Amino acid sequence: MGIESVQPKRKRSFIVRLFVFLTVGGVLLLALIIAACVWDSHRSDYAWKQFEDRVNAAGLYLGKDLLFPSLPADNQNFAGISSMRVLVNTNEFLSVQEVVSSLSDEHCVHQPEGLPDRFWYTGYSWTAEDVRQVLHSCGAAMSPEPEVTPQGNLQFFEIFEPQFQELKAGLERPFCQFWTPFEMGPQINTLHLNELYKMSLLLSARAATQLSMGRSQAAMEDQIFCWNLIHRMSSDRTITAALDCESCFLYSLQPLWQGITQHFWDKDQLTQLQTEVSRFDFIRSFKRNMLFETLWIVSLKDSFESVWVGDAVGFTIEKLHLSDKMLDLLLNNELFPKLIENIPTGWLRMNLINLADSVFSYCDEVYRVDEHRIVPKKTIGLIRDFERLYENSLNPDRLIAARFKDALFSETIPQNSARGQAFVDMAGIACMLELSYLDQKKYPETLEELVLPEGVKLPTDVITGGNYIFSISSASFQLYSIGWDDRDNYGRMIESSSGMRDWVWPPSDHHPTL
Repeated sequence: MGIESVQPKRKRSFIVRLFVFLTVGGVLLLALIIAACVWDSHRSDYAWKQFEDRVNAAGLYLGKDLLFPSLPADNQNFAGISSMRVLVNTNEFLSVQEVVSSLSDEHCVHQPEGLPDRFWYTGYSWTAEDVRQVLHSCGAAMSPEPEVTPQGNLQFFEIFEPQFQELKAGLERPFCQFWTPFEMGPQINTLHLNELYKMSLLLSARAATQLSMGRSQAAMEDQIFCWNLIHRMSSDRTITAALDCESCFLYSLQPLWQGITQHFWDKDQLTQLQTEVSRFDFIRSFKRNMLFETLWIVSLKDSFESVWVGDAVGFTIEKLHLSDKMLDLLLNNELFPKLIENIPTGWLRMNLINLADSVFSYCDEVYRVDEHRIVPKKTIGLIRDFERLYENSLNPDRLIAARFKDALFSETIPQNSARGQAFVDMAGIACMLELSYLDQKKYPETLEELVLPEGVKLPTDVITGGNYIFSISSASFQLYSIGWDDRDNYGRMIESSSGMRDWVWPPSDHHPTL
């Protein structure tokens, strides 16, 4: 009897101890969770304040109007003219989730279709047939079509004359800000960049046509008009805009190259063209747009937090399999919104801070504005470092930031920046070489022999930091940078099977096989 009476007591004692243990453990766990949430909130608040101080010290700021400030009055805004006004159907607004997804994709360069294979980049001037192909690719149509001659093409260009005049008048407006709706999360509208391609191609083709007819002054005006249009579009501070402006600049060099190779420009025109082309600084503009777009992503913090919390709560409720009555009771309870507000999101804020700090350090290393350089090997090494950092990290402060890795740490972006700047530099040098030719009736043997205008320095190769490679051909000159592969491929203009190609300002008397 005695032994039998002791066993229930031991069972009850064990259950009591287990209950006490679980209760104390639960309280301690709850206290630990609360402490972790408080710590998470405090450390992210402190980190965010420090981050804002760093941003302000760099002369930047945070806010949704970072990339898209309030629109000025239409009559003061270049983007307010009918050619550039891009309206979006309000039924096509992107949700916050879709914006985040689009920002995580690698940025691509839009390439116009239907262009001639014959191009200055491969050492060819445009013929009347080439110009007609450009007109057709831009949607020009006449019935009956005029003859395929320079004079006939000029008739074709009259289709776009009202738009040209509107654009030219619009360039006098002091502001350029494109409309971007925020009702359901910010959207990047790129239709105006497509219009930039169309207009820059048409102006380049018309300038080439004017040159072929001996109208160098009209050609120069179209050349500068085209460059001013690209400059105005560069006020759009997204990475996509930087890539598209650089691409348009390369197409815009057709008449400049054509006029130099055929000696159509006079001294005054060359001097003005050299001054105008030197206004482009793709190293600086790409760095600026990288920083601005990153800070814009960070400025979406509240949107990211609301989306994450909404998804997390929805997932939890779904797994609980609550009845409709219980669900209504929960959602209509006054405590529910307060509970949602206190869900910790400090780690998400830390993700955005870490992402921005990574981009800031990356930009300082890659876009060496003061040195006028972008070093490919250093850039590729940094990209690989960031891929390893974000791809394999189990740190919760880096998990979300990894989704932006491909968009921001992409080799395409610095490569296009370096290429654009190389051709800016070579275009300026080509103008100076042609000025020397008009004086001496020959080109100098080396770049060091060039007599430079007062206050003008010979630009250095954006890749090597030394002089661009220069040589005299039988009746012209060749100028090139070793390009992104960091190898001298001896002025190869066409990519080989290995992908090797230099960035070349080709001579007029050498046509590679297409």
